[in-house]
Amino acid sequence: MSRMGRADLHVHSRHSKVAGSLRFLRSRDCYSSPLDVYLVAKRRGMDVVTITDHDSIDGWRELMDARHVVITSQEAHYIFEYDYNAPPEILWEWFNDPHKRGQWMTSEIVPVLRAKGRNGPGARNHCVHGKHQVTVEDILDVRPYEYFTVAHTPQGSSAALLMTFEFHPVGTDKTHFRLLFKAKSPHTPDWMANLVCQIVLRVQIFKLWKLELINDLLAKEPAD
Repeated sequence: MSRMGRADLHVHSRHSKVAGSLRFLRSRDCYSSPLDVYLVAKRRGMDVVTITDHDSIDGWRELMDARHVVITSQEAHYIFEYDYNAPPEILWEWFNDPHKRGQWMTSEIVPVLRAKGRNGPGARNHCVHGKHQVTVEDILDVRPYEYFTVAHTPQGSSAALLMTFEFHPVGTDKTHFRLLFKAKSPHTPDWMANLVCQIVLRVQIFKLWKLELINDLLAKEPAD
């Protein structure tokens, strides 16, 4: 039996104009960015999210501008870099195929939602590790063989770890790989989010993820 979709068809962002009967208070329906509103709704299990700001389509415009979701070097709280012995189109599969990912992430990758049948923006995976510990992975942006951006949210948490995976070709058969991290949590200043990011990477991510192992796995892969 197919799963019934869930939708929130009435949410607001910070672009919603002053609302309510006590307009002199200048209160608003929401003080969050459209992307934050969208991500929170997705983390709560929504498949469709409709932003219905009062007297403004600026929220829609901001979301359209944010369709290319990339963490820049200036924004990143941490950057991991590594050189792999394969071109981006080969390496890409090791970061997107659930079975191949599981070999170096020491986690089971379970696809739970696909956008138009693909692992593109709007898709969702569950990363299962430890004793039934589940991290929800939302795909935010994908440009095949160049980069993709995801949000990792521990189940039941409002904090997320955003990651952009970049693939830079070197010659014809190698890739310079960059992984940019940024922690995000509601009402948390950037310096504290930075600290949280460093802790999560040290005590969890880099203990579970064996990124250096991928070259060995590539070497063992049967030639076509």
